[in-house]
Amino acid sequence: MKTVKLNLQEEAARQKLRQIAVGFLTDRLEAIAPERTRFQFDRQTLSLTVYALEGTTPDQLAAIAEALQDFLTRLPLVGVRGIELEFLASDEVTVLGQREFAVAYEAPVAAIARPARSGQTARRRGSYPGSALVAQARHWLSRPETWQQAGRLGTRTVRDPRGALVQTGQFLQVKFGETLDWIDTFPWADRYQQLLADQRRRHRRHFAKALVEDLLVFLVAALFLLSGIQAISLNPIQASRLPAGNHDTILSSQRYRCAFLPGVNKTNYLCLSQGMGYRQVSGILGGEGQPMVAPTAVRPLADFARPQAQAAPEPRKQQPVVVSWSQGSLTINATFAGDRLIRKAYRES
Repeated sequence: MKTVKLNLQEEAARQKLRQIAVGFLTDRLEAIAPERTRFQFDRQTLSLTVYALEGTTPDQLAAIAEALQDFLTRLPLVGVRGIELEFLASDEVTVLGQREFAVAYEAPVAAIARPARSGQTARRRGSYPGSALVAQARHWLSRPETWQQAGRLGTRTVRDPRGALVQTGQFLQVKFGETLDWIDTFPWADRYQQLLADQRRRHRRHFAKALVEDLLVFLVAALFLLSGIQAISLNPIQASRLPAGNHDTILSSQRYRCAFLPGVNKTNYLCLSQGMGYRQVSGILGGEGQPMVAPTAVRPLADFARPQAQAAPEPRKQQPVVVSWSQGSLTINATFAGDRLIRKAYRES
């Protein structure tokens, strides 16, 4: 009878191994919970996590580990170099025991090679910058081992979050140190000379084309830089440049520039300033004012005795006008000359 080998790189083989192992562990129901057994296959290493029941002794776990080791060693596994056994308590955190052992490695059968593509597509593949990096990233994401390792790390994080944080910090420290070492040991001068030589070779091959490409690169970089500076500067919005209908002009009315409502009060009095027109002042104070007529100046008799005074009269000048607004005990007087406010005063009775 032909023996069926279990290639753990395939999902069907892993499911078959799960069924076989759970069936084997069913005979130890007094010490473990077979239905909670978990399997992980990563980097040619098979990991089994077995949950023990309360009251299980170390001798029982040692006997189960011996039986599992003998059973798994005899299984026809393909692509496996080592097996890790881990016994956890019912709280899923406490480790009761661990065991590692190696098995005879059998390499999986290589897949049938596909015929190489020919034509323009084959020539263009891998010619763009960064094609090797993209291919490596795609290969790493498409491997089932990557997702299995991610699930394993997630399980460990759920079990012990604090330990996961500590391990993450240590990992980042190690990687940071490796990055600093790489920066210190990287041949920057040689790399600069290589890039400079490549640029010279490109300019020597086709000077006009290389010059146009360089100008386009500098232009795009300048546009990005200017747009970033403009976005960071946060210039204020100017309502005067907005089209009509896109901003509210109600609060720009004169009645909202001083007090909330027009009227004769001290707030509106403080709002009056020199140069305002009569209509603007009346709008602030809430209506038309009462003009105050100044008495006519009396000419001395000596002026009438001189005939040259009648022959050459003085030119008429525009006299200032005082307008008064009253409300309650407050009276505001405003002096206008040529429809412009020149003085103001108030009186409380």
